[in-house]
Amino acid sequence: MTAFLYNFFHNETNDRTEKGLISIPEDKNDWPDSWKKIEYKHYSTFKSIVLPKSNGALFKELLVKRRSSEGYMLDNNITLSALSYILQCGYGLQGGTKEEGREESRTVPSGGKRYPLEVYVYLFKRVNECKPGVYHYGVKSHTLEPIFFKDFSYEDISLFTPQKWLHDSVGMISVTSVFSRTIEKYGSMGYRLILLEAGHVAQNMILAGTEKGINIIPIAGINSEEIEKVIGLGSRERVVYTLFL
Repeated sequence: MTAFLYNFFHNETNDRTEKGLISIPEDKNDWPDSWKKIEYKHYSTFKSIVLPKSNGALFKELLVKRRSSEGYMLDNNITLSALSYILQCGYGLQGGTKEEGREESRTVPSGGKRYPLEVYVYLFKRVNECKPGVYHYGVKSHTLEPIFFKDFSYEDISLFTPQKWLHDSVGMISVTSVFSRTIEKYGSMGYRLILLEAGHVAQNMILAGTEKGINIIPIAGINSEEIEKVIGLGSRERVVYTLFL
């Protein structure tokens, strides 16, 4: 029953129109002012404490350079080496020892150490010896496992996302969840844990890409059913996050 409810909620939240109740105009000039303004909460009961300026490589070299919105899609010259780095940073093994009990620990925290996520790489263009097609990231062996090869057309890519500025991407990374791994232990709370974990994975990939000079674009405006259909996923495994390269 928990799995049924999870799938139901997942399907309901995949409807960006809220069954026709919500409409987002394509022209941003038609958006209400409240959508264009970023709000900041402020408490003034007591005097604020001014924090010292931060100083560290993570902030200065990566976070301030991170770009993930329209207009920052670069002509990414992605190599297999860079893709390897992005995947390993995103969801790879940390390389701990068996004696430490961390030989299966990954680069992100996972509720109950269940690791419900899987990672798929869709290559729209050739990357070194990797032909265009769909690959599964084999975490344990750190490999790309070909599922099938395919020359993707612009029409094919448009089925994954309607956002035309992404149609010339090198490819995309889809993070999926095998629900049962977490919800069998945590019930409906597992849904929250899965989304938190996917966020950790995506941020790691984005920062790893930034380090390698590659802008990775996280996108919510996707057709997850089309992405799932391409690799034949069923109700047991669904897309929760997709990033374009």
